[in-house]
Amino acid sequence: MTQTQSEVTIYTDGGSDPNPGPGGWGAVLISGDHQKELSGGDPNTTNNRMELQAAISALSALNRSCKVDLYTDSQYMRKGITEWVFKWQQNNWQTSAKKPVQNADLWKLLVQATERHTIEWHWVKGHAGNKYNEIVDRLASAAIPRQDQTNLTADAYLYTTVSCLKNGGRGGWIAYIKTADNDYEVSGVEDVSTANQLHIQAVIGGLKTIDPALSVHIVTTSDYMKQGATQWIGGWQGRGWRNGSGDPIKNMAQWKDYAATRLGRKVSWEVIKEKKKDKIPEEMRPLKAQLKHILEAHAE
Repeated sequence: MTQTQSEVTIYTDGGSDPNPGPGGWGAVLISGDHQKELSGGDPNTTNNRMELQAAISALSALNRSCKVDLYTDSQYMRKGITEWVFKWQQNNWQTSAKKPVQNADLWKLLVQATERHTIEWHWVKGHAGNKYNEIVDRLASAAIPRQDQTNLTADAYLYTTVSCLKNGGRGGWIAYIKTADNDYEVSGVEDVSTANQLHIQAVIGGLKTIDPALSVHIVTTSDYMKQGATQWIGGWQGRGWRNGSGDPIKNMAQWKDYAATRLGRKVSWEVIKEKKKDKIPEEMRPLKAQLKHILEAHAE
Protein backbone atom coordinates (compact mmCIF):
# COMPACT_ATOMS: atom_id res chain seq x y z
CA MET A 1 0.00 0.00 0.00
CA THR A 2 1.44 3.35 -1.03
CA GLN A 3 1.79 5.81 1.85
CA THR A 4 0.33 9.27 1.21
CA GLN A 5 3.00 11.97 1.33
CA SER A 6 2.62 14.71 3.91
CA GLU A 7 2.40 18.21 2.46
CA VAL A 8 5.01 20.69 3.67
CA THR A 9 5.77 24.27 2.69
CA ILE A 10 9.34 25.46 3.20
CA TYR A 11 10.85 28.94 2.97
CA THR A 12 14.64 29.32 2.99
CA ASP A 13 17.18 32.13 2.90
CA GLY A 14 20.89 32.58 3.38
CA GLY A 15 23.62 35.16 3.06
CA SER A 16 27.01 36.35 4.24
CA ASP A 17 28.17 39.73 5.49
CA PRO A 18 30.47 40.59 3.79
CA ASN A 19 30.41 38.20 0.81
CA PRO A 20 32.53 36.13 1.23
CA GLY A 21 32.69 36.28 5.01
CA PRO A 22 30.68 35.15 8.03
CA GLY A 23 27.24 33.96 7.00
CA GLY A 24 23.96 32.54 8.21
CA TRP A 25 20.94 30.64 6.92
CA GLY A 26 17.35 30.29 8.01
CA ALA A 27 14.40 28.07 7.14
CA VAL A 28 10.73 27.80 8.10
CA LEU A 29 8.86 24.49 7.70
CA ILE A 30 5.05 24.68 7.68
CA SER A 31 2.70 21.70 7.82
CA GLY A 32 -0.93 22.34 8.72
CA ASP A 33 -0.96 24.25 12.01
CA HIS A 34 2.63 23.31 12.79
CA GLN A 35 5.59 25.58 12.09
CA LYS A 36 9.27 24.94 12.75
CA GLU A 37 12.17 27.37 12.41
CA LEU A 38 15.79 26.35 11.74
CA SER A 39 18.97 28.38 11.42
CA GLY A 40 22.73 28.11 11.48
CA GLY A 41 25.91 30.00 10.69
CA ASP A 42 29.40 29.67 9.26
CA PRO A 43 32.34 31.99 10.03
CA ASN A 44 33.72 31.80 6.48
CA THR A 45 31.28 31.29 3.62
CA THR A 46 29.36 32.95 0.76
CA ASN A 47 25.80 34.00 -0.03
CA ASN A 48 25.30 31.05 -2.38
CA ARG A 49 26.64 28.46 0.04
CA MET A 50 24.27 29.69 2.75
CA GLU A 51 21.32 29.55 0.35
CA LEU A 52 22.18 25.94 -0.43
CA GLN A 53 22.76 25.02 3.21
CA ALA A 54 19.35 26.39 4.17
CA ALA A 55 17.59 24.08 1.70
CA ILE A 56 19.77 21.09 2.61
CA SER A 57 19.07 21.51 6.32
CA ALA A 58 15.34 22.08 5.84
CA LEU A 59 14.84 19.01 3.63
CA SER A 60 17.05 16.88 5.88
CA ALA A 61 14.88 17.84 8.86
CA LEU A 62 11.88 16.02 7.33
CA ASN A 63 11.68 12.56 8.87
CA ARG A 64 9.44 11.08 6.18
CA SER A 65 8.82 11.37 2.45
CA CYS A 66 6.92 14.60 1.79
CA LYS A 67 5.34 16.63 -0.98
CA VAL A 68 7.22 19.92 -0.64
CA ASP A 69 6.68 23.41 -1.96
CA LEU A 70 10.01 25.14 -1.39
CA TYR A 71 10.25 28.93 -1.75
CA THR A 72 13.59 30.72 -2.17
CA ASP A 73 14.68 34.18 -3.30
CA SER A 74 17.83 32.64 -4.84
CA GLN A 75 17.64 32.15 -8.59
CA TYR A 76 21.07 30.51 -8.33
CA MET A 77 19.66 27.71 -6.21
CA ARG A 78 16.32 27.34 -8.00
CA LYS A 79 17.84 27.21 -11.48
CA GLY A 80 20.73 25.11 -10.28
CA ILE A 81 18.56 22.35 -8.83
CA THR A 82 15.91 22.41 -11.59
CA GLU A 83 18.12 22.94 -14.68
CA TRP A 84 21.87 22.99 -14.32
CA VAL A 85 22.48 20.10 -11.94
CA PHE A 86 21.58 17.40 -14.47
CA LYS A 87 24.32 18.49 -16.88
CA TRP A 88 26.78 18.89 -14.04
CA GLN A 89 26.17 15.30 -12.99
CA GLN A 90 26.55 14.05 -16.56
CA ASN A 91 29.82 15.98 -16.86
CA ASN A 92 31.19 14.56 -13.59
CA TRP A 93 30.56 17.88 -11.76
CA GLN A 94 32.28 20.01 -14.34
CA THR A 95 30.86 23.01 -16.18
CA SER A 96 30.57 23.22 -19.97
CA ALA A 97 33.93 25.02 -19.83
CA LYS A 98 35.45 21.92 -18.17
CA LYS A 99 35.93 23.72 -14.86
CA PRO A 100 34.89 22.32 -11.46
CA VAL A 101 31.37 23.32 -10.44
CA GLN A 102 31.44 25.84 -7.62
CA ASN A 103 29.98 24.55 -4.35
CA ALA A 104 29.85 21.02 -5.75
CA ASP A 105 30.02 19.59 -2.22
CA LEU A 106 26.78 21.31 -1.26
CA TRP A 107 25.07 20.64 -4.58
CA LYS A 108 25.71 16.92 -4.06
CA LEU A 109 24.22 17.11 -0.57
CA LEU A 110 21.20 19.00 -1.89
CA VAL A 111 20.59 16.39 -4.59
CA GLN A 112 20.80 13.70 -1.93
CA ALA A 113 18.37 15.62 0.34
CA THR A 114 15.79 15.82 -2.46
CA GLU A 115 15.69 12.12 -3.28
CA ARG A 116 13.00 11.09 -0.77
CA HIS A 117 10.64 13.93 -1.59
CA THR A 118 8.45 15.33 -4.34
CA ILE A 119 9.49 18.97 -4.60
CA GLU A 120 8.19 22.04 -6.42
CA TRP A 121 10.78 24.80 -6.42
CA HIS A 122 9.42 28.36 -6.33
CA TRP A 123 11.17 31.71 -6.59
CA VAL A 124 9.92 34.55 -4.41
CA LYS A 125 11.18 38.12 -4.59
CA GLY A 126 13.23 38.99 -1.52
CA HIS A 127 12.44 41.94 0.77
CA ALA A 128 9.08 42.45 -0.92
CA GLY A 129 6.77 41.95 2.05
CA ASN A 130 6.31 38.18 1.92
CA LYS A 131 5.75 37.16 5.55
CA TYR A 132 7.77 33.96 5.54
CA ASN A 133 10.54 35.33 3.35
CA GLU A 134 10.98 38.09 5.91
CA ILE A 135 11.08 35.54 8.74
CA VAL A 136 13.82 33.44 7.14
CA ASP A 137 15.75 36.58 6.24
CA ARG A 138 15.76 37.56 9.94
CA LEU A 139 16.72 34.04 10.99
CA ALA A 140 19.65 34.02 8.56
CA SER A 141 20.86 37.45 9.65
CA ALA A 142 20.61 36.55 13.33
CA ALA A 143 22.63 33.36 12.79
CA ILE A 144 25.67 35.12 11.29
CA PRO A 145 28.66 34.62 13.62
CA ARG A 146 29.95 38.06 14.55
CA GLN A 147 33.69 38.06 14.16
CA ASP A 148 36.28 39.29 16.63
CA GLN A 149 37.43 42.75 15.67
CA THR A 150 40.07 43.44 18.32
CA ASN A 151 42.31 45.42 15.97
CA LEU A 152 39.73 48.11 15.36
CA THR A 153 40.15 51.58 16.84
CA ALA A 154 37.02 52.36 18.86
CA ASP A 155 35.37 55.57 20.02
CA ALA A 156 34.82 54.09 23.48
CA TYR A 157 36.47 51.33 25.52
CA LEU A 158 34.51 49.25 28.02
CA TYR A 159 36.41 47.22 30.64
CA THR A 160 34.45 44.86 32.90
CA THR A 161 35.19 42.84 36.05
CA VAL A 162 32.91 40.71 38.21
CA SER A 163 33.08 39.00 41.59
CA CYS A 164 30.78 36.25 42.80
CA LEU A 165 31.09 34.69 46.28
CA LYS A 166 29.52 31.52 44.91
CA ASN A 167 27.23 30.67 42.00
CA GLY A 168 23.70 31.38 43.11
CA GLY A 169 24.88 33.81 45.80
CA ARG A 170 25.72 37.50 46.07
CA GLY A 171 27.92 39.03 43.42
CA GLY A 172 28.77 42.30 41.81
CA TRP A 173 30.02 43.83 38.60
CA ILE A 174 31.88 46.96 37.64
CA ALA A 175 32.44 48.56 34.25
CA TYR A 176 35.02 51.21 33.45
CA ILE A 177 34.25 53.32 30.37
CA LYS A 178 36.87 55.38 28.60
CA THR A 179 36.13 57.84 25.79
CA ALA A 180 37.99 60.78 24.28
CA ASP A 181 35.98 63.16 26.46
CA ASN A 182 35.40 61.29 29.69
CA ASP A 183 36.35 58.35 31.94
CA TYR A 184 33.81 56.95 34.41
CA GLU A 185 32.58 53.80 36.15
CA VAL A 186 29.25 52.09 36.68
CA SER A 187 28.58 49.10 38.93
CA GLY A 188 25.90 46.87 40.34
CA VAL A 189 25.29 44.22 42.99
CA GLU A 190 23.00 41.19 42.75
CA ASP A 191 21.91 39.24 45.84
CA VAL A 192 21.34 36.09 43.78
CA SER A 193 23.47 35.59 40.69
CA THR A 194 26.14 33.59 38.89
CA ALA A 195 29.48 34.62 37.42
CA ASN A 196 28.14 34.27 33.88
CA GLN A 197 25.09 36.40 34.63
CA LEU A 198 27.30 39.06 36.16
CA HIS A 199 29.57 39.17 33.11
CA ILE A 200 26.56 39.77 30.86
CA GLN A 201 25.14 42.36 33.25
CA ALA A 202 28.47 44.23 33.39
CA VAL A 203 28.51 44.61 29.61
CA ILE A 204 24.85 45.64 29.52
CA GLY A 205 25.37 48.17 32.31
CA GLY A 206 28.36 49.69 30.58
CA LEU A 207 26.81 49.77 27.10
CA LYS A 208 23.68 51.51 28.36
CA THR A 209 25.78 54.50 29.44
CA ILE A 210 27.53 54.86 26.06
CA ASP A 211 26.12 56.86 23.15
CA PRO A 212 24.81 54.26 20.64
CA ALA A 213 26.48 56.23 17.82
CA LEU A 214 29.95 55.45 19.24
CA SER A 215 31.86 52.29 18.33
CA VAL A 216 32.78 50.28 21.44
CA HIS A 217 35.65 47.91 22.16
CA ILE A 218 34.71 45.60 25.05
CA VAL A 219 37.39 43.99 27.21
CA THR A 220 36.14 41.12 29.39
CA THR A 221 37.71 38.27 31.35
CA SER A 222 34.95 35.87 30.25
CA ASP A 223 35.23 33.56 27.24
CA TYR A 224 31.55 32.73 27.80
CA MET A 225 30.61 36.38 27.39
CA LYS A 226 32.58 36.90 24.20
CA GLN A 227 31.61 33.60 22.56
CA GLY A 228 27.97 34.11 23.46
CA ALA A 229 27.97 37.61 21.99
CA THR A 230 29.95 36.81 18.83
CA GLN A 231 29.14 33.18 17.97
CA TRP A 232 26.15 31.69 19.79
CA ILE A 233 23.60 34.48 20.05
CA GLY A 234 22.57 34.41 16.39
CA GLY A 235 21.59 30.75 16.60
CA TRP A 236 19.82 31.28 19.93
CA GLN A 237 17.72 34.08 18.50
CA GLY A 238 16.94 32.13 15.35
CA ARG A 239 15.70 29.18 17.44
CA GLY A 240 13.56 31.33 19.72
CA TRP A 241 16.22 31.52 22.47
CA ARG A 242 16.74 27.78 22.57
CA ASN A 243 19.94 25.78 22.27
CA GLY A 244 20.70 23.15 19.66
CA SER A 245 18.84 20.54 21.72
CA GLY A 246 15.70 22.64 21.78
CA ASP A 247 15.96 23.58 25.46
CA PRO A 248 15.70 27.20 26.69
CA ILE A 249 19.17 28.73 26.94
CA LYS A 250 20.68 29.58 30.29
CA ASN A 251 20.61 33.23 31.36
CA MET A 252 17.92 33.98 28.76
CA ALA A 253 16.73 37.18 30.43
CA GLN A 254 20.24 38.63 30.48
CA TRP A 255 21.00 37.62 26.89
CA LYS A 256 17.74 39.15 25.65
CA ASP A 257 18.60 42.39 27.46
CA TYR A 258 22.09 42.31 25.92
CA ALA A 259 20.69 41.73 22.41
CA ALA A 260 18.35 44.72 22.76
CA THR A 261 21.13 46.93 24.13
CA ARG A 262 23.64 45.80 21.49
CA LEU A 263 21.26 46.32 18.56
CA GLY A 264 22.60 48.81 16.01
CA ARG A 265 25.94 49.33 17.75
CA LYS A 266 29.40 48.73 16.33
CA VAL A 267 31.11 46.46 18.86
CA SER A 268 34.42 44.61 18.98
CA TRP A 269 35.67 42.20 21.65
CA GLU A 270 38.77 41.15 23.55
CA VAL A 271 39.25 38.57 26.32
CA ILE A 272 41.93 39.12 28.97
CA LYS A 273 42.74 36.27 31.34
CA GLU A 274 43.03 37.46 34.96
CA LYS A 275 45.83 34.98 35.66
CA LYS A 276 48.01 36.67 33.03
CA LYS A 277 48.65 39.74 35.12
CA ASP A 278 51.18 41.19 32.70
CA LYS A 279 48.47 41.26 30.00
CA ILE A 280 45.83 43.07 32.07
CA PRO A 281 45.24 46.61 30.75
CA GLU A 282 46.06 49.42 33.14
CA GLU A 283 42.42 50.44 33.21
CA MET A 284 41.36 47.04 34.62
CA ARG A 285 43.94 46.72 37.38
CA PRO A 286 42.08 48.67 40.11
CA LEU A 287 38.64 47.30 39.32
CA LYS A 288 38.81 44.15 41.49
CA ALA A 289 39.70 46.13 44.59
CA GLN A 290 37.01 48.70 43.87
CA LEU A 291 34.45 45.96 43.39
CA LYS A 292 35.45 44.39 46.71
CA HIS A 293 34.73 47.69 48.47
CA ILE A 294 31.36 47.95 46.71
CA LEU A 295 30.36 44.45 47.85
CA GLU A 296 31.52 45.13 51.41
CA ALA A 297 29.53 48.36 51.52
CA HIS A 298 26.44 46.57 50.21
CA ALA A 299 26.74 43.94 52.94
CA GLU A 300 26.76 46.51 55.76
